[in-house]
Amino acid sequence: MSEKISMDRFRSALDNRLSGLRPDAGLAQRIIRSDADEAPVRQKSVVLAAAVVLSLFVLAAGAVAAVLGGWGILHFADRPVGVCLPSGSEACIKQENLSIETECVECTIRESYYDGKLLRLAAQVVPKEQLLLIGGDASPADPMEEGVYANAATGMSYASYALENYGGKMADISLHAGADDVHSFHSNGDGSITVYTECVFDDELPKRDLQVKLVCMPVLLSTDGTAKYDAVFRETVSVPMTFHALESKTYVCEEPMLFPAVGVRVVHVELTATPLEIRYAIDYEITDLNAYLAQNDALWFEFIDPESTESEYVAQRVSEGVVSSGSVGRLNGAHFQSAGVGDVYRQTGSVGLDAFGDRYTIRAYHAGNKTRFETVTFAVSERRQEP
Repeated sequence: MSEKISMDRFRSALDNRLSGLRPDAGLAQRIIRSDADEAPVRQKSVVLAAAVVLSLFVLAAGAVAAVLGGWGILHFADRPVGVCLPSGSEACIKQENLSIETECVECTIRESYYDGKLLRLAAQVVPKEQLLLIGGDASPADPMEEGVYANAATGMSYASYALENYGGKMADISLHAGADDVHSFHSNGDGSITVYTECVFDDELPKRDLQVKLVCMPVLLSTDGTAKYDAVFRETVSVPMTFHALESKTYVCEEPMLFPAVGVRVVHVELTATPLEIRYAIDYEITDLNAYLAQNDALWFEFIDPESTESEYVAQRVSEGVVSSGSVGRLNGAHFQSAGVGDVYRQTGSVGLDAFGDRYTIRAYHAGNKTRFETVTFAVSERRQEP
């Protein structure tokens, strides 16, 4: 983003558009969305309001901005289809360049992003010996990335490639910062890989002290490509890191919204505008048990553009944020207890900054059979910080 604005101007601009919030309850359980196979949404260009939001984060990031060569956090964030990744977002990525190592690999934690609740890390890992490295979202039997590895046949598995080119030596690499990490990796073509970790915490803190853990797990390969992870020779090394949250703003709607076709009432919506996306939490209460149970645990709310002229339901959605997945959890009991009238559930996820505004529209639907139900538009107001 070429234009920089002052912090006072940012706050004035948002105060003109949006004008409190209760403490956040912990999420009971994370559940991956089941509608990932639907067609992508049509991504809109970032509107002025979102540009104003992002300008705040550019200023707040200041000297921590880092545009690094090779793969980093923003490369992984830009992978999903339909995601809005604002221009200038590299200013929100902090350069770490913290080195740790095991007997088998050298690791440099290159980048971090922390918004108070969500942490992202990217690290480059280089083998000290002839060793094929893979990351946490791949298995030895998976087909390799095309165009990255020399002499790799199309569809060749990592295990087969390791047997042919590395004497069967392979290791699985992962970086951990919390209990619910999401992992991915990218092969750099020179023997090194870039590993990516994303972690959403239950609480929100302006400063977080963590032990970041690197795990190197050897993989034993048979001549037929069968793989077995060798826990005996697993290497683990930890390093303390402190993360400071970038500035964000939170908006809330406390007005009840009825969705009788699915048997629930939305009682609270919270949206937090962060440097890369708008994180949301939708709390809904069961009002009609039979209508709710008819959804077979597939109830989901989607944010849509009420002015969309698209005929396909999924194309009416606003763009996605870069959080890896949405989640649903029960707030007042174990998730797998029998549901009852009055039980409250929370759906979390993110939408793109181009959806930023003072009004939003959500629609209930069945994530399995894709049936759509009621649509409701609501207004939000800013949560004022306590003095």
